[in-house]
Amino acid sequence: MLSLKSGATPDLPVTWASRTERSDGKTSPEELIAAAHASCFSMALSHGLSEGGNPPDRLEVSATVTLSLDDGPKVSSSHLTVRGVVPGIDADGFAAAAQGAAENCPISGALKGNLEITVDAQLDDVQKRQLGVRFDTTDVPQAMFLTAGDAWRLCRSGAADAESFGHGTATGLWFMRVNVVRDHYALNESEVSPWDSWRQAHGPDLIVSEQEQRAADPLAERPDAARTELTPPWSA
Repeated sequence: MLSLKSGATPDLPVTWASRTERSDGKTSPEELIAAAHASCFSMALSHGLSEGGNPPDRLEVSATVTLSLDDGPKVSSSHLTVRGVVPGIDADGFAAAAQGAAENCPISGALKGNLEITVDAQLDDVQKRQLGVRFDTTDVPQAMFLTAGDAWRLCRSGAADAESFGHGTATGLWFMRVNVVRDHYALNESEVSPWDSWRQAHGPDLIVSEQEQRAADPLAERPDAARTELTPPWSA
C-alpha cells in the first residue's frame, strides 16, 4: 500500500500483477513515474511557452512508461504526448518548445540516461485544419472513429488496407493486432499489459501469421469477451 505524505490521494494499492498483468484498480511504479513525468513536463512546457511570449490556452499531456521484461524487468522508455492550443506559435515552434521541455524538465533530468525519452507534440488547431477535423477533439463523437476491432474486421474482409491504419512507421496488420489485444485487455480491467511495450517490436515481430490473425478475429468481434492470454512476439 502506497501513502502520499501530502494526503492528496487515498492510499494506493500496488502489486506486481498490476505492473505486468492487469491493474484491477491498483497502480504501479510505472504509472506513478508516468504521472510525475507528464505533470513535470507540462509545467516546464507551459513555463517555456509563456516566457517566450506564447502562453498556452490549453495543454493536454500524457506519458506512457514501459516496463520491459526482457533480460529481467527494466523500465525502458517514457513516451510523452502533448496536444496544445497555443495562440501565436506555429507547429515547428511548438514542437521545438516541447522537445526542450522533454529534455530539461527536472523529472526528465532524473530519468535521462536510464531510459529512452520521446515526445509527440502537435497543435490542435493545426491538426484540425490539416486533417479536416470538424468536431471537439476533447469529446470525440463515437461515430467519428473506428475501434481497433472495427478496423481489424475491415482489413480482414479486404474492405480496407491495413497500411492505412497506425501512425509514423507503426502501421499495418501487426500494429492493428497490438491494439485489438490491448482493447481486449483493457475491457477485462487490464489497462496495463506486456502489449504496451509494442515499440520494442522489430523484424519478425512485424509479421502476423495466419494462425495469429485467426486468433485475433474473435477478439476483434467481441473485445469484451473473457480474457484470452496472449504473449507479444517480442516477449516470447
